[in-house]
Amino acid sequence: MDNKNTNDENIDFWLNELRKFDGIIDLSKDSDSENENRSFLLNSEEKMKEIKSYRHIYQIDTDTAWKKLSSRFEHDGLLPQEPNDTQFRIKKFWSIAAGFALLVTLSVLLYFYSQQDNNEYISVFADTKSGIRSVNLPDGTVVSLNIGGQIKYPKRFFIKLRNVEFSGEAFFNVAKNKKHPFIISTKNSKIKVVGTAFNLIASTLKTEVAVTEGHVQLYATDSKTKKLDLLPGDVGLFQNKRISVSKNYDPNYSSWFTKKITIAPNMNLAELTECLKKVYHTNIEFEQAEIGNIMPSPTVFDNYSLNTILTILCTQSSLKSKTENGKIILSFDN
Repeated sequence: MDNKNTNDENIDFWLNELRKFDGIIDLSKDSDSENENRSFLLNSEEKMKEIKSYRHIYQIDTDTAWKKLSSRFEHDGLLPQEPNDTQFRIKKFWSIAAGFALLVTLSVLLYFYSQQDNNEYISVFADTKSGIRSVNLPDGTVVSLNIGGQIKYPKRFFIKLRNVEFSGEAFFNVAKNKKHPFIISTKNSKIKVVGTAFNLIASTLKTEVAVTEGHVQLYATDSKTKKLDLLPGDVGLFQNKRISVSKNYDPNYSSWFTKKITIAPNMNLAELTECLKKVYHTNIEFEQAEIGNIMPSPTVFDNYSLNTILTILCTQSSLKSKTENGKIILSFDN
């Protein structure tokens, strides 16, 4: 037992000395006695051979050991899988693309919302001098204002917002945009559309919508529960806090805009002249009341001038016309 312990101590001692010799331990920190041991090793060829035979005890091939250990870890599924080059490039591309898209989106939103408070509003009014006025809105919607009609709209429509204010009468041809509805606010109601055409009359007393094409919603400003869904041929009316719908049987409902006047069967001259007043914004009177009961021949005046229409009517009914104090007066031609 004593001999074994002695041999172990000798081995430990000489291995330590060998480490110093090979530069593993810094000799500059050794004592003088340890330097003497080093000199002894250098001068004893036999001892050097003996000690060097112990090199395998402390010399380890770290590269080989790591490869063996790594192979074992990989076999046991303990090492993370490295993505292949293609997967890495795809993942990197989408990461960059997502970051860029987010940056662009935030920039656009920041721009629009920073400009919202500075947005200018445009108000257009159609007076008697200008006649019917056509207004092109930023989204491509075209509004034809009848005399007395007024619209107020923003110079730029913001995201999801196409809101305008209106009063009077106009024909709307709204640009289609399913994601961003077009909202018209009147004194007491609102009209919501996506893309459609309709005639609108709005005053403090009533709101009346006659749909030509598409789908229109009419509802009270203070309550969306009072809502009408209107289709082509429908006329929606909101008046006295009541909302109703009817069918449009008047062929001349939008004649002020189309300039197309239809004389339907059973239409008398009194009804026709009411239509002419609205289309041509003039006052027409009868010198004899019975003139209003005359039934003119059914026909269509498509974009005719007022003078031409009156000439045809007078010829058919043996009438004559004259203008006095800005009024047109029809009388029998005796």
